[in-house]
Amino acid sequence: MKKYVKSELQTLIYSNDDEKSSNFTELKDEMRTRSFNRLKQKQADYKRSEFLKRRQRRKIKALKKKRRNERLNIREDRLSMFGERLEANLPASERWFRELYFKEDIKRTFSEDHFKDQYNVPFNSTFIPDVTNRGYKYIIEIDGGYHNTPEQQFKDAKRDHYFIKREYLVIRIKDRDMESYTAGIELIKARVKEIDELELKRRNRK
Repeated sequence: MKKYVKSELQTLIYSNDDEKSSNFTELKDEMRTRSFNRLKQKQADYKRSEFLKRRQRRKIKALKKKRRNERLNIREDRLSMFGERLEANLPASERWFRELYFKEDIKRTFSEDHFKDQYNVPFNSTFIPDVTNRGYKYIIEIDGGYHNTPEQQFKDAKRDHYFIKREYLVIRIKDRDMESYTAGIELIKARVKEIDELELKRRNRK
């Protein structure tokens, strides 16, 4: 086609024939139309391929999310079962803590379930803190004797970092240590007071 067009153009350059001139115009229009159609088809093919790629990516993303949720649900069930076993067979350190803690009069403004303490309940399918309060955003961990080992202290530091990243106050109380218990209770009271003030301001703005 290119050779034909070239020969036709060369012929038309040296000719003043009106018919040849008309043929030249028609040829230009035809070439322009074909070029435009090819470009249009390429654009359509590209859009189609991009659409198929996006659809494929969405399907893969949805499948990964589904599998991840399934794994999380399985993990959550296992952690819940483990938490129930812990609650049924409390370590001596937790029994000591609860005997004292249940007698504390910590004034709380809000009584919704979200602001109540939970015991041995899985947190985000990851850990089982001894005490969790999602409303006031604090975690209480009771450290028995085995928490004094370097290996366990490293694990505890990782757990604390996980909670602190989510803006939780982590309170660690040593087993049968009244000094750390008293300090922990003071931290809880301060946290409750702080969150109460923030929550009241937030609700008053509505």
